[in-house]
Amino acid sequence: MKTVKTAMLALALGSALGTPMIASAEESVDIMQGTCKEVLSSQENVQFILFWIDGYLSHESGNTSMDKAWIEKLGNHLGTFCSANPDKTIKDAIDALE
Repeated sequence: MKTVKTAMLALALGSALGTPMIASAEESVDIMQGTCKEVLSSQENVQFILFWIDGYLSHESGNTSMDKAWIEKLGNHLGTFCSANPDKTIKDAIDALE
């Protein structure tokens, strides 16, 4: 079961890497400075950013668990915050997370 979950996460992440907000091989992007408007520009961006935020917060907290309820909470927060604040950054969205 874990292998399937890992493969699904890798597939979702891999498909997200070709999206406009994500840097090409010739450039880099500071995800923390990306705006909510950029994140909401495509579903692939949202998936990538959710996984990126989870990894960032896992590093900060030391909790490396990821479950469906957490990703749903994170997705709901990102959607609500970014819809109301399209010019705010991903860092702003993370800082506003309860």
